[in-house]
Amino acid sequence: KAIKIFVIRDLWLLVQSLLNSLGTLLCTSGVLFVMLYIFACIALELITLSPANVGADPDPEFQQLVAEHFPDVWITMLTLVQFVTLDSIAGIYKPRILLDKSLAIYFMLAIVVIGIVLMNLVTAVIVNSALEQAVKDKKATKHFEDMERKSNANKLKKIFHRLDDDHSGTLTIE
Repeated sequence: KAIKIFVIRDLWLLVQSLLNSLGTLLCTSGVLFVMLYIFACIALELITLSPANVGADPDPEFQQLVAEHFPDVWITMLTLVQFVTLDSIAGIYKPRILLDKSLAIYFMLAIVVIGIVLMNLVTAVIVNSALEQAVKDKKATKHFEDMERKSNANKLKKIFHRLDDDHSGTLTIE
């Protein structure tokens, strides 16, 4: 039974923390969207104008990858979402870097800024909210215990006064 209470308390803390951090998460999502948009615009300029794509001898494989992952801003943003989760991104950046070494800087920045920094910020926001919620819960629990202690003290005083027949302030075994 104690394990159930412990699990329910932890679940409560997580849900409360998530609810308390919704505003910050929405702002962070907005920042993420803006960063994805900026990186998508930069990608369209760098990748679609890459010598491997539009040079005197364009590489057909590179052109096919560009058409698949970087045809417009929205598909490019969708592709960059994989950088947020670091999901199978090697298949996206490796062929491009092998054909155009200058793209390495762009893709490394995308991985660091989008995949690592922003996601760590989201994690930090949730953890901070969980810690704040734990502090609030501790204060609420302490307040509840203090109120219960005062209530019990008042009840004991009333019992004592009922048992103190001679109003001497002491009780005897009789």
